[in-house]
Formats: sequence, C-alpha cells, structure tokens
Amino acid sequence: MVPRSLKYIVVLFSLFISYGVYAGDSLYVKSIKSYVKSIEKDNGIFVVEKNKMFGLSDSSGELIIPIENKKFSGGGDCYYRFNKRYVFVLDSKVTVDIVCDSIDVGDGEAFIYKDGKSGITRWCYPGFVSPIIYDSIQVGFKETLLDAAYIDSKIDVYRLVDVPPKKLNKKPFEAIEVAQIKVYYYSPEYLYVKTNGKWGVMSDSGKMVIKTKYRDLDEAKRIFALWNK
Repeated sequence: MVPRSLKYIVVLFSLFISYGVYAGDSLYVKSIKSYVKSIEKDNGIFVVEKNKMFGLSDSSGELIIPIENKKFSGGGDCYYRFNKRYVFVLDSKVTVDIVCDSIDVGDGEAFIYKDGKSGITRWCYPGFVSPIIYDSIQVGFKETLLDAAYIDSKIDVYRLVDVPPKKLNKKPFEAIEVAQIKVYYYSPEYLYVKTNGKWGVMSDSGKMVIKTKYRDLDEAKRIFALWNK
C-alpha cells in the first residue's frame, strides 16, 4: 500500500510539471518538456534561456516567443529586447514583434528607428506598426479623437485611437494645420490639408469636407468658417 504522504508528493509533482512552476531561477517549459533558466521580468512573463538562446514564456510554461534568440538585452515595462528584436507583450500575448535599431517608448505608443528613418507603433493594439520611412514624427492632438500626425517631406495622418489605428489619407499631404479641435467629447475635429499646392479641410474620420481647391490657406479658412457656422 502506497503511503498517503507519498501520494501527496506525486500529486504535487504532477501539478508542478503540468502547470509550469517558477522554482528559483528555473521554469518548466511544456513544449520542450524540460526546465530552463528563467528570469521573471514583469506581470508573470519569464525570460527563459537554454543553450545560450533566449525566449519568453508565461507563468504556466507556455512559450510566447520560441527559445531562438542569441541575446537578451533587457527591456522595459511592456517590451523585451533580444539584440535588435523588440517584442511588446500585453496580457501574456505578443502585440508587436519588430526588428529595428532602437525605440523610444511613450504613452501608449513607441517611436521606432531604423537606418536613420522613423516609424511608430501603438503597441497596445496587436500588429500596428507604421512604415519606418519618415524623417521625423510629430504626435499631436492629445486627448482628442485625432491624435497623431506622422511628418516627413510629405505627410501621412493616422488616427491612433481606432482599433486598429487607421490611416486617414490615401495619399500623403504636402502640409497640414489644425482647423478645429473638438468642442465637446463627441464633436468632430478638422484639419486644413494641402495637396497639389491647394488647401482643403479633412475631418477626423478622413472625409474631405472641403475639397483641396484653394491656393491660399486664408481663403480655405474663410470658406471653412462659413461652412462650419
């Protein structure tokens, strides 16, 4: 007859293996059926190492990122860096996985840099990464529905609060200027936009409410004032 104490040990060991237990500096990873070196970074996410290769696991031993990276270079509250690979994780799920030279994490977004060019990611929304093609980036219109403009020699306008964020203009503008921010929470916002040397007005939904046909910005402003009465 098997002693009761031994039964308890067997049950505890089974749970230990089944659910993946963080034991000091090791974690049982289910997919490879072995313990690996680990560091608990934050929110139950573990950096795991085997044979000098690195990956990410959740607390149950399920791999989030395979153990295939040659170098772990630290990270922040929301991301992990493997050399030039940056992995953003939210609720144990990868939202953005990108290779670039460096990043600068802001409030809900991160600027990304590669080969002297800039891009942006809204890391809390899975998969959103702008092209890394811009000379410079300006994020504006905070606390409003339209909260981002990405500026190069030409201008692309995105609205980051959408899920996923969306590009508002099909073709880049030559210039933009804020026409009207929202008066109330649900009221629309507008931008003066310039294309082919002419100004018009675009709403925060991406709709051209006044076509780009005015060569002078002051004239476009006058027309908009009449339209917006």
